[in-house]
Amino acid sequence: MNSYYFYRISSMMNAAKKKNLGFFLLRLSVGLIFIVQGWGKLNGLDMVTGMLAGIGFPAAGFFAWILALTEFLGGVAVILGLFLRHAAMLLAFVMVVAIFTVHIPGPFAQMMAPVAILGSTLALMLLGGGEWQLMKEKK
Repeated sequence: MNSYYFYRISSMMNAAKKKNLGFFLLRLSVGLIFIVQGWGKLNGLDMVTGMLAGIGFPAAGFFAWILALTEFLGGVAVILGLFLRHAAMLLAFVMVVAIFTVHIPGPFAQMMAPVAILGSTLALMLLGGGEWQLMKEKK
């Protein structure tokens, strides 16, 4: 029964609306991940500073703030579609650093989610975010 309703809703949307809905859902899911992670870091800066210092990051306290703000504000920017490609590029950089400094020493299974998030941020950076965003992209 549910598939019937999904089919009916899907058939009412043209290809452009489906594409824009897909981009919006991608932005929403990626943005929410980074907002939640950034908010957690903002509320636990001492732990983030300790973790960064533990892996040998210089100026761990400073970079803990940079990391937390980049994740939180980058997530907001991705959802709203503000400076989307720039925000996605910063978040992709965060994921590359996280993968190479935190996740690579572990098993591949623990890297799958970060790699998927990296792929999503790269897709947003390269493809843009569709029409449903606050700041339209120049073509």
